[in-house]
Amino acid sequence: MIFEVAGLTVRVHGESGYLRALCADHISASEPELTVTLEQTDPLEQSIELLRQVNDALIERNTFLMHCSALALDGQGYLFAAHSGTGKSTHAAMWRQEFGDRVTMVNDDKPFIRITDGGVFVCGSPWRGKHNLGANICVPVKALCFLERGQSDRIFGISPARALDSIFDQIPRSPDPAYTLRLLELLDSLLTRVPLYRLECTPTKAAARTAFFGMNGDKL
Repeated sequence: MIFEVAGLTVRVHGESGYLRALCADHISASEPELTVTLEQTDPLEQSIELLRQVNDALIERNTFLMHCSALALDGQGYLFAAHSGTGKSTHAAMWRQEFGDRVTMVNDDKPFIRITDGGVFVCGSPWRGKHNLGANICVPVKALCFLERGQSDRIFGISPARALDSIFDQIPRSPDPAYTLRLLELLDSLLTRVPLYRLECTPTKAAARTAFFGMNGDKL
């Protein structure tokens, strides 16, 4: 199997039917740049092993994995990060209900963030989460928003320093010092080049409107 994710083409040896189905939307006919021979035989363990090796390779290409729900509205990417169970997927679903066909899910669980001279981009991946929502696309990132449950809906901008602790919980770690140093450089680029917000929200369409207008002013 050869598949593509975040601009990297990967040949996989020893994959299960589950893994082939997982990567179906990312199958590629291009010449592979990375070859992975899977040691695990359990389908879920294969998925984890492949994700780790892909992430290790992409970090060298200024790209890293982030646990968040990523959507595109009118071609602009919005990242919603939070602790598991807070309601990232629910909030993204509210955007789809409120804005309809203007919204495309990039990835509902594990997209890749690519840092380039031309901007910051979010890219879909085969690891789409339990709702299996996503697409094989890359779009420029408009904003990164950290979610908290609230009794009402309100959004406010935050500083890179305040966002740093929150984002660390959503990023895979490694004992490799070189990996960690590169990751810190990429996180610094993300947090200083993308507008950052914190949203206290209810699980309603009103929260989607609050988030959108908070990040875009009066532009609908």
